[in-house]
Amino acid sequence: MTITLRTENVTKKFGGVIAVNNISIKIKKGSVTAIIGPNGAGKTTLLNLISGVLYPDKGKIFFEEKDITKMPPYKRARLGIARTFQNISIIPSLTVLGNVISGIIGINMSNNMMKLFDAKQINKEVNSTIYKKAYEILNKVKLSDRALKLAIELTQAEQRVLDIAIALATEPRLLLLDEPTSGLAYEDIPHIVNLIKDLKKTDHMLTIILVEHKLDVVKDLADKVIVMSEGKILTEGSYNDVINNRDVIEVYLGEEYVESKKY
Repeated sequence: MTITLRTENVTKKFGGVIAVNNISIKIKKGSVTAIIGPNGAGKTTLLNLISGVLYPDKGKIFFEEKDITKMPPYKRARLGIARTFQNISIIPSLTVLGNVISGIIGINMSNNMMKLFDAKQINKEVNSTIYKKAYEILNKVKLSDRALKLAIELTQAEQRVLDIAIALATEPRLLLLDEPTSGLAYEDIPHIVNLIKDLKKTDHMLTIILVEHKLDVVKDLADKVIVMSEGKILTEGSYNDVINNRDVIEVYLGEEYVESKKY
C-alpha cells in the first residue's frame, strides 16, 4: 500500500485550546478519505495543517514521504497539494476560463489590479498550451459550455465546481476539499458528488481528503472515514464501521440517529 500523506502526533493549540491533539493518520494513494465530526472537532484545522495554512506546534507531516511540516503553502502547492475552502474562492470579474487559467499560471492579484484586465480577453494573453489545458479541465468538470461567461454569472453549484476546477489546474496529487457541498441546494449536491466520483474514476493517482457533514455524501464517496471529536481521532474505518460505532453515536450522531434519505 502506497501512502500519499501521513501525520505523526500532530498537535495545534490556540491559546489554551487544543484544536488538534496528537493526530496520526495514514492516507492511501488514490483513495477518498472523509473526515467527519461535530463542530469544533478540529477537522478544518487539520486540513489547514496539511495545506500549510497553519503549522503544527509539534509533530510531523509527510507528503509522499517528504517532510513538509514547516513548508509554506506555495511550496506544498508546487509539490502537488491543492485545497478548496468552505467559502468559494473564485475571481468573480474573470471568465470561467480566465479563472482556470489563473490557477494554471498562478495569478494572485488584488481586486484593484484585476480591474486592469478585460475579463473576457484574458484568454488572449496566454499561449495555446495553457489555453488548451484550461479547456481540458473545464471539459473534465463539465463547465466548458460556460467558459466565456463571467464567474459571477454562474449558479452557486457551478461556482463550487469552478472552485474545484481551479484546484485541479495545479495538477494536484492530493486534493483537500473542505465541505464541498456546503451551502448548495438539495438538488445540486449530486452534481458535486458525481464530479468527485468521476475524478476518482479517471485519475487513480489522485488522493482526496474531504471534510463533510452530510453523511449520505460520505457514504457515497469515502473509502475510509475518520471521525474527530475534541481535536482527537475517535475512530476510523469504513462508513458502516464508524456509523455503527457506539462512541460515534454518543458523541456525534445521537441516540435518535436514523440514516436519512439520500442527501
